[in-house]
Amino acid sequence: MSHTATEVPDLASPAQSRDPYPAYNWLRENDPAHWSPQLGAWVLSRYDDVRAAFRDQALSSDRVSPVLNRRRERDDTSVYPIVDEVLSRWIVFTDPPAHSRLRKLVEYAFRPRAVQRMEGIVQTLTDELMKELEDAAEFDFIEQFANPLPVRVIAGMLDVPREFHDDMARWSDEIVMLLFGAPSVGDRQDRAARGLDAFATLVRDLIEQRRDAPGEDLISDLIVAREHETELTEEEIVATCVLLLFAGHETTRNLLANGVKLFLEHPSQLNLLLEDSERAAGAVEEVLRFEGPIKAMWRLGAESTTYQGREIAPGERVLLLQAAANRDPRRFELPDEFDILRSPNRHVAFGYSIHYCLGAAVARLEGTLGFRALAPYLPRLEIASTELDYQPFVISRTLCELPLIRRL
Repeated sequence: MSHTATEVPDLASPAQSRDPYPAYNWLRENDPAHWSPQLGAWVLSRYDDVRAAFRDQALSSDRVSPVLNRRRERDDTSVYPIVDEVLSRWIVFTDPPAHSRLRKLVEYAFRPRAVQRMEGIVQTLTDELMKELEDAAEFDFIEQFANPLPVRVIAGMLDVPREFHDDMARWSDEIVMLLFGAPSVGDRQDRAARGLDAFATLVRDLIEQRRDAPGEDLISDLIVAREHETELTEEEIVATCVLLLFAGHETTRNLLANGVKLFLEHPSQLNLLLEDSERAAGAVEEVLRFEGPIKAMWRLGAESTTYQGREIAPGERVLLLQAAANRDPRRFELPDEFDILRSPNRHVAFGYSIHYCLGAAVARLEGTLGFRALAPYLPRLEIASTELDYQPFVISRTLCELPLIRRL
């Protein structure tokens, strides 16, 4: 069908990054299956539609193959072979049956026992970072806490030597710029290729070590994971570890930073957490719903399908706007209020169905222990800027910085 533009704000505009929710609300109530000429994509914004789209086999997760095919047509795939090689094996960019096989194998490494053994590591790392902040009069929360914690946790999951931790943070940022960054960042593919290559080389070295001397770490678990006589190839293990670094670092950093910002802006909710630290788990869920780290996910039409009376044709891009769905009044009472006691809270911040985030339990663990440790410290702090900037990403809700100062 023909695509008709409306007066809705341009979702790709950097101006939308600071406060995208008015535009999301407009879309959800006025044009829930909206064609965005700026994005060149359909935008789904209602809760029921977004959940249905996550399950819809007519919408493909494989957005890498079309890109690779276009590169092959231009004969330039040899420039970034590591990018093509790794991204094409990411579970988030695959459909069944390949997705089903990968997920069953990778799930073994995220079984409850494996996550439980991470609790002590997360608690120790959280305590270390809190100790560094105790006497700070002024600091950037992202740089001092939200950024290093998930990298150190991922390094702990993989049992990566400490000497590589700073490198891992840099490599993660370079991969983020490839997938989320604006096209105007001219060297982003070069930087991402370098970061991917460096981290992949490290993971291959660790795989070789763990084959000879397995330990209690995720790489060792991925090596021994089996499903119906199949196992992960070395390149699949490498790709899974790169995905863990990218997704686990970026999203958890945003979860922690967005959460601290919300608590400082909503002191009544912080007081609820201070009254009972067991409310930290519920606080994580509400941060995920109200201002989650991921705003949307992409899909690609594989077959014709229809939403809100609009036909989506094969080859057309679709944006599943989770941040709009999570404030849908058809699903959530008073959706624009931040309420850590909200129950039930069936948000779609982690996706849905077979595309539910495999690392959700680890992210929840980091968020719960992080907010529990930070809560007693937050009443002494305030945000040092009246206007915070966000990265101009369509997909993620990423603060550039979160400057905090101690109250006098």
